[in-house]
Amino acid sequence: MKGLAIAALTFLAASPAPAFEGPQFPITCTGVLVSRNGIYFFDRESPISGLKPDDEIPCFGASILPNDKGCWPLRGKSIRQILAICSLGKKCEMAGILRNLSHGLYCWTEIDWIAAPDK
Repeated sequence: MKGLAIAALTFLAASPAPAFEGPQFPITCTGVLVSRNGIYFFDRESPISGLKPDDEIPCFGASILPNDKGCWPLRGKSIRQILAICSLGKKCEMAGILRNLSHGLYCWTEIDWIAAPDK
């Protein structure tokens, strides 16, 4: 059993960490949480807002991408924890770190806080 544990640790140490390229920044966004094809994001048909006017575009383009190696594993809250607080189709507020993937596309790399103000 000890040999198995050492082999597992050796494998994990040799595995490359996902590359987080592109700027990352803290943000707080509010919107209605929806999901399509395993991707979670704020419903673009409902109001989406940030704490500052400059946050509107990142909040609009922010997604939780559980199967994307550049954005996952998500640090902070897990999908299960997020959905326990903020059900799909409900308004919620999330605070954490976004990564800029390209113009207008962002992914959450960390969610530190989430609230459902309409509960």
